[in-house]
Amino acid sequence: MRALKAALLAALASCAIYDSSLLLDAGSDGDAEVPVDAEAGADVDSCKHAEPPPRPAADDPSDGGDVEFVVALRYVDFGLAADAGIFGFDLDHTCTCPAAETCVPAAGAPQHCDDPFGRDNAGGALLKQYSQLSSSIFNTDKINANVAKGVNGMLLRVRNWNGQPNDGQVAFAVFVSTGTLPLDDAGANPIPKHDGTDQWGIDPSSVVGTPPPYNAVNEDTAAYVSGGVLVANASFPFSVGQSYGTNFLRFDDALVIGTIASTPNGYALDGVLAGRWDTRNALTGMQAAKDPFNPGEYLCGTNTTYLAIKSSICKAADIAHTIASDNAGAPCDALSTSVGYQTEPALLGALLAPLPRNTPCGATYSDQCGN
Repeated sequence: MRALKAALLAALASCAIYDSSLLLDAGSDGDAEVPVDAEAGADVDSCKHAEPPPRPAADDPSDGGDVEFVVALRYVDFGLAADAGIFGFDLDHTCTCPAAETCVPAAGAPQHCDDPFGRDNAGGALLKQYSQLSSSIFNTDKINANVAKGVNGMLLRVRNWNGQPNDGQVAFAVFVSTGTLPLDDAGANPIPKHDGTDQWGIDPSSVVGTPPPYNAVNEDTAAYVSGGVLVANASFPFSVGQSYGTNFLRFDDALVIGTIASTPNGYALDGVLAGRWDTRNALTGMQAAKDPFNPGEYLCGTNTTYLAIKSSICKAADIAHTIASDNAGAPCDALSTSVGYQTEPALLGALLAPLPRNTPCGATYSDQCGN
């Protein structure tokens, strides 16, 4: 155990964690070499940016009314497996290396180079390190096992869709779920039936007022569907399969890309979430996780394991936490992060408050890079 701890802490402290093999091809030509014009000037952008399909020029004709559907995340993938492939998008519209970074990195940080398609996913490499460090942090098997039990989830809602492959404006919303309903006498969530009738309780922080109607806090009313692919932009918490609080892994200015598919129980979405993970949220929210090497201690404050993780997070931060701060001299205060996901038809349930969050360093504890 001592040798494992030393090896992992050394890997974290080294910050040699950006690995383009954690990213997914955007298309069939994902491995193609990017052509470079030898006579072009330095300002010519020769990068083939990995970006979602553009908004359609026109809507497809539709004889029916607007379609609305709700799905629950059934499976998530942080790209931790060796054969996970590459996924993600060019979040800052820049192919870093040779282009300059769009934010100011921490002192002593290595250059955060994108892959040849500009994909940003520095957080993916950190998640891979965390999965080795502690079974309680971003262990995909554990997260998906909890979702299968109906414990903590996330629901996505699409409204005002014409039901056709191309629709220039739809409404997309995200709801944090505290688990399936109704709870049994022991307060446990029922096991999902996966038939489209599962009701997922909604965290009150996800809605305005008391539903119905379900007025979402996190919504993009200018989303669209292009070639059967939903494209949305929103900021939202990602609290799937774990209960570290809605601000731990929060995606800011995130892209939500998903292929819409018809199933026997309704529509489903499968795709990628790619956004900016604010380092303040990552560092502060980590206090709910136990130190795997020091029983009774948690990942916060002066804990030695936490301090090693903090150093790696701050040096790995490769992007500003908002699009508005790109190329504006702002510090790199976020980790670009991508998550693959699969969903199934589901129902929005009643409000269900989350269980109290463990705060061993105190309810007002907060940490950030530079402290």
